[in-house]
Order: sequence, then structure tokens, then C-alpha cells
Amino acid sequence: VPEIQQKLTTLQGEPIRVAGKVTADPIDWDVRNLSLAFVMGDAQSRIPVRYKGVKPDMFQTGVDVIVEGRIGQDGVLVASVLMTSCPSKYQEEKSPAL
Repeated sequence: VPEIQQKLTTLQGEPIRVAGKVTADPIDWDVRNLSLAFVMGDAQSRIPVRYKGVKPDMFQTGVDVIVEGRIGQDGVLVASVLMTSCPSKYQEEKSPAL
């Protein structure tokens, strides 16, 4: 996200793929129109995102997402693809001793 913000004007209209976290900013989900608006990044670097389509099941604040799309003249990343990424570390569930 910080790299995208630094090159925001040169990347307008270009296809990009960005990975980052969904921030605690309000998530606007319109189920009737399948329209989702949120912000991704961290305390220093943020990118507003708009997506039209089915919201991924695991989508929520703090989740890692991968977004593919184009940045509009208004600086908003219009996503054509939105994916949540799975946690990188899984811990094995301990079975009770028999």
C-alpha cells in the first residue's frame, strides 16, 4: 500500500494488484447492489477501495486482502477482483488423550 500511494498519479488507469489489511474504517456493504466500499492499509498508508460483486466470506476488519483493479482519477481503487488471504500459519488442533 505505501508503494501504491507514492506512485498514485502515475498508476491511474493502470492494472494493479495490491495486498494489504482491511482497516477499521467503516465498511460499507450494500447487499442489494452487491457493492462494497472499504479502506485498506495501515495507520500511515491507506487506499480507498470500491468493489462490485459477492463479498468474500472471511471479509472483515483486520483481514488480509488481495485486490486487483485500477485506480481512478479520484484516487479510489476500483477493484475487479477481491480475495481474502488465508492465515499463513495453522496450528494443529490437539486431540484429547484416550
